[in-house]
Amino acid sequence: MNEDSQDPILMSLSGDPPDWLLNLLRAARHQDVPEGFRQRCRQSAGVALTVARLRRERERIGFVPLSLPDYVEGMARALGESLSEVLAWLGLRELRGEDAAAPLARLGHALGMSWRETLTHLRIAFTRQKARVPLPILARGRAGGGSRGALEECERTLAQLEAEWDSQTRGEWHRTEQAARTAYEGVEAGDAERLP
Repeated sequence: MNEDSQDPILMSLSGDPPDWLLNLLRAARHQDVPEGFRQRCRQSAGVALTVARLRRERERIGFVPLSLPDYVEGMARALGESLSEVLAWLGLRELRGEDAAAPLARLGHALGMSWRETLTHLRIAFTRQKARVPLPILARGRAGGGSRGALEECERTLAQLEAEWDSQTRGEWHRTEQAARTAYEGVEAGDAERLP
């Protein structure tokens, strides 16, 4: 039996894995390498593979006016991917939460999203959570014009909703946006962790 056929990461692949990944996994299997290091290597490879698949799917479907957690979870479901290793890499238990903006901004960057697109997904999440705005109002951005048109329409809708926020909600959003921007720009500048 081919020993690669027993590798859980390789078994989860749909399509041919890159040669560098196969070589790395084979080498790790035959070396006297501590098991903890092997496990971290496998987790890193799993994260990189999952993110690569999510990125390819994001490039295929473009912008959809959903919160970043809903968007990523929907793509993962469609692809049959588990997000457990990605969550561990981000230091999160789930994609939603008070302190998730910075890790989600890093994920947006890893998925190839521009800052503008990442910010819009985060604005949707915040608006839904804090302002209790139902998704159908935000879904108006699905109207024609492709991804760019959907993004612009969604930004206009969000701007209208945000104009009605009280000062406390605006302050919370400002802090959330700053944390996300710092994380996103940190990855761009090489100051923050990129993909494992």
